Amino acid sequence: MNTVLFVSPLPGAGKTTVIINLGTALQQTGAKILWVNWKKDIIFNNWLMLPAPTPGTSIIYTTHLGPDALVGPVLPPHDFLADYHYILIEANYIDLAQLSTLLKIDMVCCCFQTIQNSPNELTTLQKNLTADYKNVDLFIPCQTPPGEWELTSSVLMNLSEHLGWEKIADPLPYCEAIHDLPSLHASLWDLPSQYRNRQEAFRSLLQHI
Repeated sequence: MNTVLFVSPLPGAGKTTVIINLGTALQQTGAKILWVNWKKDIIFNNWLMLPAPTPGTSIIYTTHLGPDALVGPVLPPHDFLADYHYILIEANYIDLAQLSTLLKIDMVCCCFQTIQNSPNELTTLQKNLTADYKNVDLFIPCQTPPGEWELTSSVLMNLSEHLGWEKIADPLPYCEAIHDLPSLHASLWDLPSQYRNRQEAFRSLLQHI
């Protein structure tokens, strides 16, 4: 069982998009996957067409995309979780201490946006990440804008000086087709073949997880 926690410095960085598309990709390799949305994000439940949780009760559902998903505030017993090859958890960074007391966290990934309004904001983001996320194993640049590679590469170079290239994943592109996936209740792997380059960007994450 490999437990991977996904956090972000700010809301809307792309954690839900990453864990759902990564989970479906991992399942295609034959792995058994459990999604856990610890921060109770409604987008996650709507995307996977899951019912609202019953207070005090947790239920695991097999989703239409393949992997299982936990709905509710309580983790199942460790013996039950051991049946899964990967448990992908979306949470807030402040939840790490609590989650660490409930199960062993094998890897912490930080999703962050590369779309910013100014170079100053990008520099501030880099400083905040370096200061607050020292225990992160992998930084995932999300929503990378097309045509802004010079700016994006500058940000990644700055991060690499503090963290090392081995801690930075390949950038994930900004794309309306990816943005529309929650309303379609679909994964990236359901898109037509012209989106193969977007799929390859997510597949590269498999080399890190």
